[in-house]
Amino acid sequence: MPKVKLEEMRKLNLPMLEERVIQMKVDLARLKAATERGSVKKEAGKIRPARRNIARLLTLVNQMERERKS
Repeated sequence: MPKVKLEEMRKLNLPMLEERVIQMKVDLARLKAATERGSVKKEAGKIRPARRNIARLLTLVNQMERERKS
């Protein structure tokens, strides 16, 4: 999973970012399930970048919410 480009994500509005976070969480769950089953070994290395991308997006969402409230 490639690293999320924050420049591109900053151009999106808040609902679209939240939708993207949900989509990435679903993908992460799929990766974890595949790893637990042991069906695909090569996807085990994709879990950590996926978690980090989710964290990046959540940080951006929280920043946008704080700016909106101010």
